[in-house]
Amino acid sequence: MNLLKVMLNKRMAKEKLSTRQVAKQVGVSHTTIARVAQGYQPDFRTLKALCSWLGVSPDAVVGMVGDENLEKRIASLLSQYPQLKEVFEKVVEKIEREEVEPHILEDVLGYISYRLGINR
Repeated sequence: MNLLKVMLNKRMAKEKLSTRQVAKQVGVSHTTIARVAQGYQPDFRTLKALCSWLGVSPDAVVGMVGDENLEKRIASLLSQYPQLKEVFEKVVEKIEREEVEPHILEDVLGYISYRLGINR
């Protein structure tokens, strides 16, 4: 997400925009924009809105485009763990249909990170 921080700050500086002005254009709170400008990882809805405003794909911002190695590793794990694959497919479907509240995803990611000892 550091790329998002850089892109946001660069555009704000170039266009001399305040966090409140950006927030109004993006459709989120000015405190959310301020946090993202400091490197905070936004929820999925905010990420999509900011990327739309910046004119970039969310995949490009989070580094998923062209990362074939990551895709192969995920595919390998999913083939080894059928239950994980089943849950993952359902989660992806719900996210694509926007049936999952962003705060729920943040909670789940926070829990997984905590349980695995991963700093976010």
